[in-house]
Amino acid sequence: MRTFRLVCRPQEQPAVESLLAAEGFAFELESYLSSARCLISEPKPLGSSIAAAFGLLYILDKSSMLPPLGLDPQEGQTVLDLCASPGSKTGILAELVGERGLVVANEPKKKRYQTLRQNMRLANLLQVVTTAYKAEVYPSQSSWDKILLDVPCSGWGTAEKNPQVLSLWRENTIKPLLSLQQNLLKRAAVLLAPGGRLIYSTCTTNVQENEDQVIWAAQECDLHVQHLPPWPGFVFEPPQSSLAQGTLRVNGPASRGQSFFVAALRKSGERSDSGLGGSDSQRAVVDQDVRSRLKADVDWQGLPPGRVEMEKERLLFKPQPALHDLGHISWQGTVLGHGRKGLRLSPRARRLVPRPEYGQALVLDSIDELHRLLQGQSLPAPGPGPLAGLYWQDLPLGWVTVKGKRCMWTDR
Repeated sequence: MRTFRLVCRPQEQPAVESLLAAEGFAFELESYLSSARCLISEPKPLGSSIAAAFGLLYILDKSSMLPPLGLDPQEGQTVLDLCASPGSKTGILAELVGERGLVVANEPKKKRYQTLRQNMRLANLLQVVTTAYKAEVYPSQSSWDKILLDVPCSGWGTAEKNPQVLSLWRENTIKPLLSLQQNLLKRAAVLLAPGGRLIYSTCTTNVQENEDQVIWAAQECDLHVQHLPPWPGFVFEPPQSSLAQGTLRVNGPASRGQSFFVAALRKSGERSDSGLGGSDSQRAVVDQDVRSRLKADVDWQGLPPGRVEMEKERLLFKPQPALHDLGHISWQGTVLGHGRKGLRLSPRARRLVPRPEYGQALVLDSIDELHRLLQGQSLPAPGPGPLAGLYWQDLPLGWVTVKGKRCMWTDR
């Protein structure tokens, strides 16, 4: 069963569904998450759809959606995704905290970090910032009310799709993984605020990496197992230890997804209200230099609270909660453009596209014309350059480059 998420603002979901339907895709709503869909007709690979090309959906197994739901962050809250790449769960966390919240997504490995940032850029998730620390020594300048810890594991729960994992990780070769998982749990417990909530999850069926690690954390890290209610649409197996009651073990084949393990842990102490409420600011602050250098109509009003400024020839959006709360933690916001040869917006910065009545826009109703753009062909420009907003009906997709009387899509 193929599942995916719509990656857009709630009010844009009907338009994204319409775009998918125009290419022949059919799908059903999933009950556990408002943005989740299940494919029932796939005339071509979903990853080659127009919606996917413009970052409006994310394909992931349904079981992978459960850890963020188990963390249950509230709108406006700040959360830490300690092992984030490629960002599938980060995106769900961003959906749950909303645009006045903050998700700090961490990934230490360079290539995986680049993948994480690329996926966040495609998704236009402005409430996500990224860090690149080794998770076992993540800075403790801040304490966190909510932490997602989706640890590296043997992956046995994915064996139906990836049978090689069974030969790659065996009972006698997983000791390094077990040690890493415990070190990650230990650090997460230090970072967690008193009364805070930690979700520990894996995509393996191995009890040593699942229930045994949760029991170890309860004994060694001042953490307490909390009961997770089962979600509809899944089949769960009982925990393989009486000391891990309340954890969830997804039966992958019976659930028509991957096997997964999810546990909720609470740190001793009383929980404060820190991390709730988001920013009091109403809009983003844009440096005057940026406004004067951009030669395009831009909808700055569509941004959440934060700052838009130049940094090392990059135009960055920095969310207000990150500016206010992250102290000496080194982080990166969303790249909106570059200033190497003049200041140019990223074609992917669809959040800055103005309504057609307020700026230059190429509004298309034809799927064929969108395909032509994506294949590198040009279309008649709606007006003089250098940029025009690109719409499919009333759905903003990004920016096209205008050259003379023609315009084209380029992802550079």
